[in-house]
Amino acid sequence: MDSAVHNYPLNTGTTFPLSPRNPGRVPVTGVFFENSKVRFADIIDGSSKTVCISETIKSEGGPNTWDGVSPTNGFVLTAGNDNSSNGPELTNYQGQCLQPGIRLNQTRGSRWLYAAPGHSMYNHIRAPNDSGVDCRGGLPHSIRSNHWWDRLSLNVAARSRHPGGVHALFCDGHVEFVGDSIGVHI
Repeated sequence: MDSAVHNYPLNTGTTFPLSPRNPGRVPVTGVFFENSKVRFADIIDGSSKTVCISETIKSEGGPNTWDGVSPTNGFVLTAGNDNSSNGPELTNYQGQCLQPGIRLNQTRGSRWLYAAPGHSMYNHIRAPNDSGVDCRGGLPHSIRSNHWWDRLSLNVAARSRHPGGVHALFCDGHVEFVGDSIGVHI
């Protein structure tokens, strides 16, 4: 059975972790995360100011490792992550993601609502179309135990081929073009 591809990932907020049960106990801030049940009353910035879905650029294949400088339409895995048995959570973007030779996944947008970091989720740690590489931690292809699910994490920006920004669907239902120069929460 084929899976539908997409260009519209879900917003996980402004933190690396996707699970409220993450080992560092970092509060997850987004609308969509593991087992999320966010109600309108829970959106403290208001539904007209909170993005729930934006855009991404679907991966088109390429190398299996990142050279540390080339732009990519995939995402790197945290250093030491072979996507099978070593899946460190993302806790330090500079130290875990910006290293030449680490594994590169070319599966962005590969499955509709797969609900995995990089595939169908992004966050607002960096501005849209940020020139930095996107990164994912943890093991979404794991045995699906809580030990691994609690470590799913990401630093993935919204992306588009539109000059200057991305389209975003806000929680109140309106769509807006958001510029690349918008301030982000770090």
